[in-house]
Amino acid sequence: MKKTLLVFCLAALVSAPQVQAEDPPFTLNEEFSYATKGNLEGYLKPAFTTIAEGQASSLFNSINLSDEFRVGLDINYHVMIIPDSERSFSAKLPDSYSSFSRSSNAKLESADEDRDLYPSVDQPTIYGGQATPIFSAEKSDTNAKSVVFLSGNDRSWMPTIPAIGLVFNLPTETEVRFRYAGFSFDESTETEIEGMPGVFAPDTVSRSASFFTISATQQLDDVLEILENDTNIMVGVNIAYSSVSLSGIYESSVFSMAAIGEYEVDEKFSMTGFLQFEATSGEIKAVRQPGTELADSPYEELRDPENTDFTMDAAGDNSLRFGVGAHGHFGPLVLSASAALATQPVFTLGGTIWFN
Repeated sequence: MKKTLLVFCLAALVSAPQVQAEDPPFTLNEEFSYATKGNLEGYLKPAFTTIAEGQASSLFNSINLSDEFRVGLDINYHVMIIPDSERSFSAKLPDSYSSFSRSSNAKLESADEDRDLYPSVDQPTIYGGQATPIFSAEKSDTNAKSVVFLSGNDRSWMPTIPAIGLVFNLPTETEVRFRYAGFSFDESTETEIEGMPGVFAPDTVSRSASFFTISATQQLDDVLEILENDTNIMVGVNIAYSSVSLSGIYESSVFSMAAIGEYEVDEKFSMTGFLQFEATSGEIKAVRQPGTELADSPYEELRDPENTDFTMDAAGDNSLRFGVGAHGHFGPLVLSASAALATQPVFTLGGTIWFN
């Protein structure tokens, strides 16, 4: 349940305030503290992809734009489909498993048994199923202990929070979308008491979270006169930037560009196709829970008492999506639905209401 909440919390985060250097990193719970940095990145990567794909969705709907100034409200809801490739990752095993003369290990799954595994083994991501422990019998290496991994939440689809923002239609047949939200909250944590190493007291840390997106779409066929005036075909481009931030913990940004084509079936119905390129980046600053017993871990990284805090790659894994959409035009209301092929296929339902 805690891991499911982690995904929803990450998906709900929103960006803008600048991260302050004094903000402490995020404290992992005990279960996550037993995982190495690399294995945590692999385990959480699909969740970061969900967030990034959500950031880069609903940046445009119909490109049949007006040559008058208008203001509207846009609301869209997205669902990502989780393919099998996003439900497992290659988890790194301890280096002490590298010599089978020093240790022997085995994975028992159902009625099948695999022995002497190294350097990695398939384990579930946060969207996968039940993890499989690796049992180790020490021969001459006392660090070659058994390993357990994080289990997933068995998800086949994942929603994101609704995307709500203002839309401005400019006389140049340009549409600008703007989304922003921000909030502050207090996080309960523990702080080491000065002069008392290893002794921690309850503490509270103030955090801020925010989400920011700006998107610009330009209809090109009328502006550049590249198609005949009586044609039902329209072409356009979109460029957008989106960022998500949780101060001192999480940062994610997505830059995207799209080429769009639209066919007007009649006055009330049109269809679009688009190809969108996405470049994502992100990171999480984390610290393992104080007091976690890691001295007996088979991973050298976790046994190092100085290696308690780290920065983890949190970029999404999608770089390209191809999609199609349908739009219904009903006076000031435009309803839209779309589907796109991506690392996690995306389904979107929403619309825009124009106020003038």
